[in-house]
Order: sequence, then C-alpha cells, then structure tokens
Amino acid sequence: MKREIYSQNNSAVSEMDEKFSHKFSHTLLSLQLQLKTLLEEVGGDHALGLLDALSKLNRSEHNAILSVLTRAVKNIAASDVRFSSSSEEALQEFEEDLYQDLLNAMKEASQQSAERRFEVLPGGRGVSAAKSPINFSEALKLRRKRQESLLN
Repeated sequence: MKREIYSQNNSAVSEMDEKFSHKFSHTLLSLQLQLKTLLEEVGGDHALGLLDALSKLNRSEHNAILSVLTRAVKNIAASDVRFSSSSEEALQEFEEDLYQDLLNAMKEASQQSAERRFEVLPGGRGVSAAKSPINFSEALKLRRKRQESLLN
C-alpha cells in the first residue's frame, strides 16, 4: 500500500511504501493534515501567500505589518458592516429558517402536550405495603432459600 505526502498544491511530493511508514511518517501525515485544516479555516492559500510574503521581510517589518494588519482585522470584526458572499447569505438564511422552524415545532409540541396530559387510570397495581427500604441482600438470601427448596 502506498502513501503519498502532498504539498500545498496537492501534487505528490514523495511516496512511501507501507514497510517504511513508521511512527515518524504517520506523525508527519497527521501534522500535515492538521496544518492544512488550520490554514483552510483562516483563508487557505491566501493565508499561506501572506505568510510566504512575510517570510521575505525582516523582523522589524514583520512587527510593523502584523500590528497594522491585526488592528485592521479587529476593526473589521468589531464593525457592523461585514462582507459576505451570496452562498454565505443563503446558508445564514437557511440556518435562521431552520432555527425558527425548530422553535415553532417546540411551541406547538408544548401546546399539544398541555392538551394531552397523562392521567392515572384505575385498576393498576396497588401501593406496596412495605414502608421500609428494601434490603437487597436479604431478598437475595430469601430467593436462594426458595430456589433450594424447589430443587429438593
């Protein structure tokens, strides 16, 4: 069985035979998947391009650019005006509709359950005469004695 390690553009970098895929290669593949997931959550290839561009700068340029960029992102996140695509808006509308449908269904169910309440019907088992707690070890001993007398 072959395992492939992929670069950022999903082209096969190298292949490893199963006999060579030990703990290190499994850990490497796991780390690669974690990094890919992490980068996809923050912009994917665009975030990777930003990090590549930052790597070409010196430390003082890093600090200046990252502080400005962080401030800009925080301002955007705090503002009421946000960018969204039509697919994001459709998903948001679907979520809101689903939430409203769930609320309506819960309200209807609570109204119906108020109309259909449970009641105790006559003819059931009577109340147990024992007012003291049940001693399970004693009950087990009594049961064993009864079973022994049946077998004899």
